[in-house]
Amino acid sequence: MTVPGVLTVRLRMDWIDNVGSGMQASINDFVFFTSPANGLADIIAMGAVIGVAACDGPIVPFRAGKVDATAAGPPGVPEPHQDLASHTESFRRQSFTESEMIALIACGHTLGGVRREDFPGIIHDTSVNFTTFDSTIQFDNVVVTEYLSGTTNNPLVVGPNMTTNSDFRIFSSDGNVTMQRYDSFSKTCSSLFERMINTVPKDVKLSEVVEPIEHKVGDTRLFPDGNSTFTLTTSLRLLSLNEQRAVTLFWADRQGSVCGTSGCSVQPESSHRAFFTYLARMRGITEGTEYVFNTKVNVTSSISKFWFVIDEGDGSESVVVDNGG
Repeated sequence: MTVPGVLTVRLRMDWIDNVGSGMQASINDFVFFTSPANGLADIIAMGAVIGVAACDGPIVPFRAGKVDATAAGPPGVPEPHQDLASHTESFRRQSFTESEMIALIACGHTLGGVRREDFPGIIHDTSVNFTTFDSTIQFDNVVVTEYLSGTTNNPLVVGPNMTTNSDFRIFSSDGNVTMQRYDSFSKTCSSLFERMINTVPKDVKLSEVVEPIEHKVGDTRLFPDGNSTFTLTTSLRLLSLNEQRAVTLFWADRQGSVCGTSGCSVQPESSHRAFFTYLARMRGITEGTEYVFNTKVNVTSSISKFWFVIDEGDGSESVVVDNGG
C-alpha cells in the first residue's frame, strides 16, 4: 500500500491484510498532527522519514502535498501466505520491479518483527510474544547478512511453516543476486523509500524536497487581555548561535502604518537554545536559538501584520523576516 491511500487504511481496519493493533495505534498517534495544511497522508509519510532516521537509518527526502484518499481501495498489502507471483504483481502495480521488491522487503524488515498474537500460524511457540527479523534493533543491513550467512532467525525465512516463509521466497527469487548487493543497502533503502512515500496519483503535484528553513516563526497568538489591550505572543527560531545578535519584533497598525518612536516594536522577552530532532542533527543542524516575544498591542490602533529584523552585531546588513512582505 502506498502512502496516498492513507484513508484507505482507516476504512480497512477490519480487513485481513491489516491484521493486528499496530495499524490502528499508528493512525491514533498520527491523527493529532494533522491540520488544514497537512493531511494524514503527509503525516504518515513524515512519520516514516523520522522513524527511519531515529533508528540510525538514512535520510529519506520528503515532499509535501499528498492528498488523502476518500474511499477504500482494492486489497493489495502482501500477506505472508501468498505465493511469489502474487507478491511480484502487488509490487508491479506500484511500479516496483522484482529486484526493487526484494530490496524494499529487506529495507522494511531491518526493523520490527512478528507478533504471535497477530500471526499464531507463524510463531508457534506460546512462550514467545514477539520475534524480530534480525538480531539488531537499529536500521542496518544485518537482516541481509544474517540471511546470506544462514544465521538468521527471521520468522519469515526460517519459520516452521514453509507457506508463510514469504521473506525466503522473495529474497531468493533471483538467486540472491539482489541480496548480495548489501554494501549499498542504506543508499538503496533511501531511494526506494523516497519513491514509495512520494508515489501519488498523476493529478497530485508534490512540493520540492522539504529542507530546514533558516528562520522559523513559532506559534503566534493575539488575544484580548481584559485591559483594553491585546496580547501578542510569538517566537522566531534561527539555525545558529550568536550572543551579539539582536532580534526585534515589529508590527503595523490596523491601517498598515508603522508606528513612530512610541511603539510597535519590542525586544524578545527571552531566548534559549532551540531543540532539534534526530533528523535535523543528522543533517548537521545541532545548534540554534529561539527568541520568544510577549507584548501588548493597543486595541484602538490594533495590528495588521508583524515581522522581525535580525542584526547579527557584526556590521553586516540586517535581515528582515516578513514571509515575503
